[in-house]
Amino acid sequence: MLEFTRQNWLWLFLLVAAFYAAWWFARRYRKRDVTYGRIWERVAKRVLPPAWKRILRTVLTLLIAGVMLASVVLYAAGLQRPRDEAVPPTMLVIVLDNSPSMRAVHDGQSRAELAHTRAQQIVDTLGGDDRAVLAWSQDRAPVIGPWLRQGDLIGKLPPTDLRVTDRGSFHKAIEGLQPPPDVPTTPAPEFVILFLTDDGTPSSGAYVETYGASTPNRFIASAEYHPPEPGAGNSGLLEYTATGDVTAQLLPDGESLPVHDNTVELPLRDEALLVGLSVQGGDALPHDDDASMSLNANRLARVGLCYPAEDGEPNPLLLQTLRQFLPGREIRAFAVPGERVECDLMVCDRALPTEYEARCLLCFGVLPAAYGRVDELVEAEPNMQLRTDVEGVGFEVPELTLLSARQARALATGHSLMPIVRHIEGNTLIGVTGQLLYCGFIPHESTLLQDVSGFLLLYRWLVSLQNTTSLLLPPFVPWDRTTQFALDEPAELEARLIESPWLPAYGAQAYTLTTGPDGRGEFGPFEVPGLYAVARDGHEVARFTAIWHDEREQSLEVIQRPQVELPGLMDRRREPDWRDHLPGALLWIALTMMVLEWVLWITGTTE
Repeated sequence: MLEFTRQNWLWLFLLVAAFYAAWWFARRYRKRDVTYGRIWERVAKRVLPPAWKRILRTVLTLLIAGVMLASVVLYAAGLQRPRDEAVPPTMLVIVLDNSPSMRAVHDGQSRAELAHTRAQQIVDTLGGDDRAVLAWSQDRAPVIGPWLRQGDLIGKLPPTDLRVTDRGSFHKAIEGLQPPPDVPTTPAPEFVILFLTDDGTPSSGAYVETYGASTPNRFIASAEYHPPEPGAGNSGLLEYTATGDVTAQLLPDGESLPVHDNTVELPLRDEALLVGLSVQGGDALPHDDDASMSLNANRLARVGLCYPAEDGEPNPLLLQTLRQFLPGREIRAFAVPGERVECDLMVCDRALPTEYEARCLLCFGVLPAAYGRVDELVEAEPNMQLRTDVEGVGFEVPELTLLSARQARALATGHSLMPIVRHIEGNTLIGVTGQLLYCGFIPHESTLLQDVSGFLLLYRWLVSLQNTTSLLLPPFVPWDRTTQFALDEPAELEARLIESPWLPAYGAQAYTLTTGPDGRGEFGPFEVPGLYAVARDGHEVARFTAIWHDEREQSLEVIQRPQVELPGLMDRRREPDWRDHLPGALLWIALTMMVLEWVLWITGTTE
């Protein structure tokens, strides 16, 4: 092959052109016959230098021209070496570690960014026939990019792959790698593997460079939600495990929640409850420092007690009973008639407000017109009412035969409630439907709140209301394991990632959750941890957080390996010999001879 750029002396080629120009001007005048020749011969003998000087000048001129021409020919043609002395091209495979721990930050740059900068530096130093290719992990499998020449841009950082690929998989993938077609095949290209990683474990047949330094890492390893016990004045407990102190707060307002023994008691709220856990103190890997959970609004967070305005104050026994049944709730009293009532559970003691909005109703002696109407008072002495056998009311009905009063308000014919207690004449004294319980026994005029059976009736009904807020899916799940769930009926759910600190990352971000005929199903493992929203028929019904935990990756320990010297990695060039130096040496000889000729002319040695 021709090698026009083997050395940096190509500018000396201009001297050849300058020499021939001077030679032509010196020889452009030819001899002419003139008159008085004898006179001019006598003059020439006195003017012309001696013959030996002219011969010396001619010899120097021809020698300089020959040396220069020889150098030009050698430069143009190139001195070829035997094929067995040729340098094999280097096919460098740079494996970029894109595991989660490479997101750790040191001095303002992540380990992955440092490795990426180093890869670009290596590509910029490739030889003419050398090539490089980048490899990384995607979905626990090696991915190899296009071949790169010297100076090519290597592109953006690859996304994180949370499912780490072992080095053996990379070695197997590289074994089948072929050099690009524009690389000489004689001698055969040599493949070199370089791992840019934070794992300094030696790798057979490969170079290893490490980035980052060992540093402590605090993280949330797991979290679990426990629903509230019946009668508890909270929204449940959140239990977690972490490697550092954790703070809990309500989002998005940032209200702090007390933390005791890795447990957080969740307050009652009448709106959706969004709770965030966060490890205190920053560290090099903040991606595993936070976790959040979402709960639907509590059905009985706000309680309103309506009473006749003429009473002056609500029934204290009824108010005390509600506080015992529903601890921690906000219970407000409303005189009727009066202002509009808005609450989750409205308790009506012989008074029904004109305007109200409530999810559940507990009515004593009054009933909204949409469900029927209240009839006249009837005698309700012991054993004058019969318990009706009921099923499907959502709670166990206690024995109520001893419940008594002088008089109770029965329901008129045509109501839509399921009878629980009937009067001996057949009228309904206690009935239930959906989220409404009607009781014809007035609290302060009957044994409803003094007798165990009446007490249990109200308590079990209230517990059944709270049980209807059971979770569709667990708020926290491990990202790498399967979690089971159960629905009331077969359904198909769509789970989609809506927030994750790991993006961009490889892996699916949406899943279809299908149950069996009995409504049971399972979901997970997940490829990208984070907060997922679950929808059924296009409507969001739940949220859950897939928590990432990987002890090896989260340890952030680095076995330091020194940076690989690039000459030892790629520059296995042959040692130069006389064939490499000869063209340049000839040019220097020619230049030296030209200087010598000039000095001889100045001193008068030549013409």
